[in-house]
Amino acid sequence: MLDAEALAGLTAAASPAASGFEADPAPDELAPQTGARFGPAGLQVRFADGTSGAQWSFAGHSVQDGELRLELTDRHYPLAARLCYRVRPGSDVIERWTELTHTGAADTGPITVDRLDRRLRSRGSALDPAAR
Repeated sequence: MLDAEALAGLTAAASPAASGFEADPAPDELAPQTGARFGPAGLQVRFADGTSGAQWSFAGHSVQDGELRLELTDRHYPLAARLCYRVRPGSDVIERWTELTHTGAADTGPITVDRLDRRLRSRGSALDPAAR
């Protein structure tokens, strides 16, 4: 058992966040294709102007009927993602899926989804605001 004197003599724990090169990288739940990433991106998109990659900003969350939903929006383009999670009673399996939404007007052009390593609810490979 440690007493107060022994605790005072311990060195302070170093935060893994102090150096991004020393900490083990945590996997992104929906890894974008931008930034310093190792391995393939979970989501690869192209916007109407040719720009590729989403830059997520956390927009909120909700919990309803046993489902957790995390809301993300792109910082510059009309794209929103909802990461959804559900655990069925009596099960230890976590269901998860992603819903992508084009949030712009019809004149903002389509957003092409080249890759999504989660379940996608959409019509085809492009998110087109005119198709709503």
